[in-house]
Amino acid sequence: MLSSATEPSTTFDFNPFDLELRRDPYALYGRARREHPVYIHETFPIASVFRYADVQAILKDPQTFSSSFPPPPGVKPEEMPPQSMLGQNPPGHTRLRSLVNQAFTPRIIRGLEPRLREVANQLLDDALAKGEVDFVEAMTYPLPVIAIAEIIGVPAEDRDQFKKWSDAAVEDLGNGLFMPPSSERLQRLGRLLTEMGDYFLQARRRTPPRAARGSPDRPGSGDLRGFPTTASRDDPDVGPDSCCRQRDDDQSHR
Repeated sequence: MLSSATEPSTTFDFNPFDLELRRDPYALYGRARREHPVYIHETFPIASVFRYADVQAILKDPQTFSSSFPPPPGVKPEEMPPQSMLGQNPPGHTRLRSLVNQAFTPRIIRGLEPRLREVANQLLDDALAKGEVDFVEAMTYPLPVIAIAEIIGVPAEDRDQFKKWSDAAVEDLGNGLFMPPSSERLQRLGRLLTEMGDYFLQARRRTPPRAARGSPDRPGSGDLRGFPTTASRDDPDVGPDSCCRQRDDDQSHR
């Protein structure tokens, strides 16, 4: 059972697309936790849940709150991209998460620290050389892209392409909660994921199995190279799209 609210003081509205609110949402979040822990949107087919305990209850109850979305109206099931870990319920989600966790063990992360410090310093040097930059564009955006690319074995010469794929894959992430994706959007996503899958499949074929699996002592040397392709091709529960949780007869925004 989710939390009950206290008596609202004034009219409450939460618009997740409001840019001013997104810059500083914390006062509204605090009021929402007190007065509207579960907020039913009038203009979107979702509910926003604000209290930590309620969010945890939802995440631990896949029977009631499913991660698997049905096809949008007018879209055939065969037109939907295969579901990734984010769009699955246990036990499929649990199995895939355990595989992904192998690439992010404390030992591997510690091994990556010197290299990431080197990358961060280079990005800062480049920014200082320019004199004035957008910090997000210059630092906080490329650093995680480079880190993930190195963890999964994407060579430096392919990073720009990997970044383009990543941007395109997540450009509408979360918007499906508010507006179902069009058939054209799903087709573009399907082509993108096929292109990415073919890339990793070819990379795996070029890499000896031992190197492809990686080594705890050599993080960034291809730890997950081939993993997305191997999983999506060999496991019917695996695929590269992404979803959020949906209640059987409603939706929860988080």
